[in-house]
Amino acid sequence: MELGELICVPREKALCGSCPLCGQCISHREGQTGSIPVRLAKAQRRKEEKTVFLITDGERILIRRRPPKGLLAGLYEFPWAEGYKDIGAAADDIAAMGFQVGEIISLQKVKHVFSHIEWHMTGYLVRTDDAADAGESGLICVNIEDLEGVYPIPAAFGKYVQVLHKVMRDGR
Repeated sequence: MELGELICVPREKALCGSCPLCGQCISHREGQTGSIPVRLAKAQRRKEEKTVFLITDGERILIRRRPPKGLLAGLYEFPWAEGYKDIGAAADDIAAMGFQVGEIISLQKVKHVFSHIEWHMTGYLVRTDDAADAGESGLICVNIEDLEGVYPIPAAFGKYVQVLHKVMRDGR
């Protein structure tokens, strides 16, 4: 039954006359319909900074699969690091993954809002000649065109997928 949602509305005048249980309602009998039910305050969203790496050789991109449980379970994502990284620290992280940085370009900042978390992302387009040598990094090298249908990338990274398509189209 949807009585709580449609009739016993918080902070508004309850619609007791439309309620089939009005005669049995303690709140109505004691004149507390204006204060019951109590609406709980929404919890604050946790804000997380992330640095996203679009590591590409121009035709292929490195991605990884998310864990089978938790947020965005089983989907694919671009590699990322916790926190904000400037361009130098981002290049160091890429090198630590075992890739030679040919060129690194700062991308626009992106915010994605989940129900309980906000991701504030800084992105870098990283050109490398050794994307196919993902090795033991846990990354897989895929054709950029396959990001649409074969490898589901969550909407949180959608702006960065658009950037990749623009780079391919413009040859930049």
